[in-house]
Amino acid sequence: MTNLTAVVVDDEALARERLRTLLQAEPNISVVAECANGTDAIDVIRLLCPSIVFLDVQMPAVGAFEVLAALTPDQRPPAVIFVTAYDRYAVRAFEINAVDYLMKPYTRDRFVAALERARSRLALHRDLRDCGECRLSHLCERDAKTRPDRAFPFSECECALQHSSLPRFGRQQSFA
Repeated sequence: MTNLTAVVVDDEALARERLRTLLQAEPNISVVAECANGTDAIDVIRLLCPSIVFLDVQMPAVGAFEVLAALTPDQRPPAVIFVTAYDRYAVRAFEINAVDYLMKPYTRDRFVAALERARSRLALHRDLRDCGECRLSHLCERDAKTRPDRAFPFSECECALQHSSLPRFGRQQSFA
């Protein structure tokens, strides 16, 4: 199984600690960074190119949607799980292809279910990446040579037509 990397973004220290503790109990996943605000999250995501980001919706100054809007399509993580106490942002989160939406307080079982959804999405990305002619179009440009395991959402390509039954995680999504 592939080792995954995670970034935890939440302005509440206890919320970050809870996610870190739950993630440490999971196999094949490493927390590579924690951020207490959206501004730091943008920089860290650009630098580390994580597999999964656990992202608090409401943070001072720069919230989750602003974080994603600040990233180019190739910088956006392939799996984003929103973590929040507010249900009013759920529709918007899924419109931009969130893997899941964890409502605080959440149970360990609910967390594990969200993580399994993320693992499934990442496996789908790996399968699509390995699909021949469109392989490099799914890779983060700066990682294509150094991290060939790094797959990203696809838009329309020749290979996507062969996978018409699969969900489309379009690069064309607007985060504004």
